[in-house]
Parts: sequence; C-alpha cells; structure tokens
Amino acid sequence: MAKVIAEKAAKKYSKEQLMQSERYGKQRDLLNALLEDNKQYTFDEVEEKIKTFNTKEVK
Repeated sequence: MAKVIAEKAAKKYSKEQLMQSERYGKQRDLLNALLEDNKQYTFDEVEEKIKTFNTKEVK
C-alpha cells in the first residue's frame, strides 16, 4: 500500500496539465508564472513553489 501511495505522489505532470487540472483551477495565472515550460512537476513540487511564492516578503 505504501508503495502505491509513493508511486502516485511521485507522478509528474507538465505545466499545461497542471494548469488545466481542477486542483489548481483558481491558481492558473500563478502556475503560469511560476512553472517552466517543457518541465514536469510532482504535486509536492508545485505546492512548495506556491508556498514559497506566497510567503515571500514584498519589496
């Protein structure tokens, strides 16, 4: 069971797939700015990028 969860968590998605997903529907503009084209990300990587962006100090 743990192996199945680990494999599911490790699955990677393209920027386009993530932007079209329901999970990130309200954050499409943010994903467009944060993610690179032609690179794939896990959900954990995307969540970390969003968290880092949201906690940055405003200059």
